[in-house]
Amino acid sequence: MDLQEKRTDSRQISMPKTTRILCTYHLFLVCREVSYREIWDQLGTPKKTAFRDISLLVQAGVLKVKYDRKIHAFLPVDLSMSPLQAPEGKNQLKYLEKLRRCCILMKGMRDLFHFPLGEDEWYNDWYPVSKTDFYRSLLPDVPDRTRQRDYSELEEAGYKICYIPPIPGCREEMVEEFPNWEEVHPEWRNDLNFMADLYGGWRYTIPGYF
Repeated sequence: MDLQEKRTDSRQISMPKTTRILCTYHLFLVCREVSYREIWDQLGTPKKTAFRDISLLVQAGVLKVKYDRKIHAFLPVDLSMSPLQAPEGKNQLKYLEKLRRCCILMKGMRDLFHFPLGEDEWYNDWYPVSKTDFYRSLLPDVPDRTRQRDYSELEEAGYKICYIPPIPGCREEMVEEFPNWEEVHPEWRNDLNFMADLYGGWRYTIPGYF
C-alpha cells in the first residue's frame, strides 16, 4: 500500500477496513497533527468513517488524541499503550485485540528509526533480529498462526520485515582481500549494512510521509 500517492480525483479509495485503520494509525505515528482533510488526501477516507476509525484506535488503547478546533486537526497526545476498552460483543473484542497487536508492532518498528521521518517515501534499515523474534519480543504469548496473519495485515499497510540473502561472492572476496578483518577491524561488525552484504540480514521497511 503506497501511502504517498496523492489523490487526483474525488473517488473514495477502496481498501480493506483493517488496512485503512492501520494506515490512519501510521499517520499519527509520523505526524504532529492529523486533519480530516489529510486523511482524505492520503487514504480517501470520508470524515465520518475517519472519526469511527480513530475512535476504534482509541478504544483499542493505542492512541490518545485531542481535536484542536483552531487548526482543525487531531493532535496525538499519547502514543503509549493503555488498557483496551472492552466492548460488549466478543467479535468486536477480537477485532480490537487484532488492531492492538498490529499497532504494537507498527509502533515497535517505528521506534527503531532514530531519526525524524518526513523527507523520504520509504525508510529501510537493517536490524539484527528475525521477523519471528521481533514479534515474540513484543507479543510473546500469541500463537504462530496469529503472528502470520498479523504480519499480513502490516504488509498491506506498508510495514514489512523481510530476510535479504547475502550478496553472492561478497564474503569470499572479503576473506581474500582482508583475511583477518574480524581481528584487525572488529568495529566493522557494528556496520549492519556491511554484515548484511556478507551474511544476509533482516530489513525493516516502513512508509514515510510527504
